[in-house]
Formats: sequence, structure tokens, C-alpha cells
Amino acid sequence: MPSAWLQRYLPTRCVLCGRWPSHHQGAPWCSACVQSCLTVRLRCPRCALPLAHGRRTHRCVEHLGRTVTALDYAPPWQDVALDFKKQPQLAWAPALARLMQRAARTAELPLHRSRWWLPIPMAAARLRQRGFNHAWLLTQALARHSRGVAHAHPHVLQRAHDALPQHQRGRAQRLNDQVAWQVAEPQRVAGQSVLLIDDIMTTGATLDSAARCLRQAGAVRVDALVLARVPAP
Repeated sequence: MPSAWLQRYLPTRCVLCGRWPSHHQGAPWCSACVQSCLTVRLRCPRCALPLAHGRRTHRCVEHLGRTVTALDYAPPWQDVALDFKKQPQLAWAPALARLMQRAARTAELPLHRSRWWLPIPMAAARLRQRGFNHAWLLTQALARHSRGVAHAHPHVLQRAHDALPQHQRGRAQRLNDQVAWQVAEPQRVAGQSVLLIDDIMTTGATLDSAARCLRQAGAVRVDALVLARVPAP
């Protein structure tokens, strides 16, 4: 795996189109792919699904204020999101975080409004197996550019028990089987706005149940920023 230094300073092929060089602000993809693939789409402000005729989707989440996604979980970016999730592409985090920042600016989601930036935690068994939480890597990369405005923490939001991974559950189970969450030291989020950060949003059930837990702990608003959104079936 190329180190972050090599990816930034030595020419490499774009992971999307294969052209040389790939440099786009130190990213493993080229500027042409960023411009051609990251198209601005009209999306539901609550669940981030693409909209038809400007109407809000009927699958809206209930407890999130805004949800913004950088990418559609579809080719060619689907492989990028999946490789970052399942392969040790740790050096991609800063470049992916910049795509998420760009999406937040485009959608006019003011990240500085949120005092706490919290990653969606992984199940304990999956974290031991993989060795890292990709959502926390994205959160750290985003927080480096916050200039102290936000507090990023990996353990404020915690899983109360481990559920089956999303890919092992059907759509109905994903929507109805809520993950149990708990907030460590609820006084941290009481009266504050919170930004949830995750890599791939499938149905929104996980983010929405986490938002509900944070609201019950006293958070006044919970928004979400995700790397990729799975299109509606």
C-alpha cells in the first residue's frame, strides 16, 4: 500500500480511470474524475436520496436534521468507498474527507454549527477483526480542518450491543431492527448540536437511531455527513 507521502509527491495512476498522474490535492484520483463524477444532484435534505421533481422522499429519517452525502454508492466511486471500508487504504482518509467537505459546502451545511463530531461506532467484533474504524478516520481528517471549532471523539456515542452488519440484514430488518445506543457522559452533548459521520449510508436506520439516542441525551440538533449514499432500490 502506498504511504500518504508517496501518494502526495510521487506520480501514481488514478484509481478510477487509470490515467497518469492521479494527483488531485494529494488524492489517488485525478481532477478530471472528480469533476466528471461528483455531479451536483438535487437530494432530499433529510435522507440524502436523489429527488424526483423536487419532492421529499417518503423514506425520510425522523430524527436527523440534515443529511449530506459526498458520493452516490455507485460506479465508479462505489469501489473507492468499498476499498476504504474493507481494505487498509488508510492514506485515503484526508482525500475522502475533502470530498465530504466539498459536499457540505455545496449543500450549505455549516459544519461549524455542530459542537461535537461523532463517528458511527463499529461493532466490537468487527473492530477487533479490522483493526480500525473507517468512520473515525474520516472524522479525524475532517476535524483537522475545523480549527478547534468542533470536538471529535470516538467514544461519546457507543453501541449498547452488537447487531448484525448491514450487509447481513435484509432491507426490512435494516429499517425495523434498531441498533441500541448509549451516550457516555450525556452532559457533553446536552444543549449542543452534533454531527454524525459515517462512510456508507444504506437505509439511514443506523444514523437515525443514533440521532434519536443523542436527542434523548439532550442534543438540540443532529445532522449527518456521509461519504456515500446507497441509491433507493
